[in-house]
Amino acid sequence: MPVAKTKTTKTTKTTKTTAAAKKSTTTATKKKVEEKEQNDVVKDVVETGKRAYIFFNCDESKSRESKNVFHNKEVFRDVQAARKSLWNKVKEEVDAGRVHVIDDSFSKVRHEILEGSPTEASKYLQFASIDEFVVY
Repeated sequence: MPVAKTKTTKTTKTTKTTAAAKKSTTTATKKKVEEKEQNDVVKDVVETGKRAYIFFNCDESKSRESKNVFHNKEVFRDVQAARKSLWNKVKEEVDAGRVHVIDDSFSKVRHEILEGSPTEASKYLQFASIDEFVVY
């Protein structure tokens, strides 16, 4: 009888070890699948144009530390109505004297915001920056 118990115990331990290995493998596989799905979502978002832009008042060098999202509190989606609102925001800041347009490139700024890439308008702005963010 004791021999049978020993075999049962070894079989149980082997079974437990095998089950633990399968569970570990399954968990690792699930993590890989989740990471791939998340990467696919990010890729889809970037490819389909689901972006948002934030206008920042900042220092002349446009340092990250000077960009405060809580100062302006506005996010502009990548749709025509929001781009018009972003353009109005830039005009308002220029008119108030808080932002300057470099080399009188006002028409270039307008074109980039309304029809091109709003982030490209940043290179014509002094004391302001427009940054792009992915929207989920």
